[in-house]
Amino acid sequence: MIKVRRLPAPEILDRQAESWTRELCEARETYYRAVQEKKEVTSDPPYPEARRSRYAHREIKARLEEMFGKKCAYCESLVAAVSYLHVEHFRPQSIFPAVAYTWSNLLLACERCNSGHKGDQFPLRDGSQPWEDPAHPCSIVKEDDQLLVDPCRDEPSEFFTFRDATLVCHNARGEVMRDVCGLNREDLMEMRRIWLVTAVETALKACQLAARLGLEAEKAEFRQRLRRLLQPSMPYVAMTRARLADSGVDPDGL
Repeated sequence: MIKVRRLPAPEILDRQAESWTRELCEARETYYRAVQEKKEVTSDPPYPEARRSRYAHREIKARLEEMFGKKCAYCESLVAAVSYLHVEHFRPQSIFPAVAYTWSNLLLACERCNSGHKGDQFPLRDGSQPWEDPAHPCSIVKEDDQLLVDPCRDEPSEFFTFRDATLVCHNARGEVMRDVCGLNREDLMEMRRIWLVTAVETALKACQLAARLGLEAEKAEFRQRLRRLLQPSMPYVAMTRARLADSGVDPDGL
């Protein structure tokens, strides 16, 4: 995971977020009243979800892709070629409907991180899992109680580094984020290992060899290749930075 600068909200949210949020909150309140009253109802009414056609509107997804490229905000995998990137609610909309259409709450994530692992999990600092209050489903959201790491607000390097292809945590928040999103799942680690060997190590060793042999043109070429691997749109940038640092190369000095 790397720090990503959040761009301005797309116009569709400037125009519609307030009314969409109000509609969803009113629908949730109506739902809980109906469930409580059970007036001649043989089954529970359908639970109102945030509309995917709204929070994943093409304008919103395009702006998120501008921010994150074609990769997952959490695991940094390039997934667009083989799967769909999900518009992800950092604070789950099933628990926090008041921010279902809030720009600062939207990220891009792969299906594995989003649906396969994180889902509706949102552990708090006191060890609890929040729940939607039926009496006040759109109550105010506290901003300082979560344990998960937001790549647009937090600095991920304060929580994680890498030892080869393994994500290593600096603290408890890092450990919680690793486990909630499955950031050391075996298939993901295997993809990181492949990238480390075929892309990073190849360019790094070639650059080091060129330097030992005094081949300045070749050294410059492979330094440029390493710089490309550190571009935010590339996969596994945090791992690449850690590997270069472990090899005595300053990633910011290339």
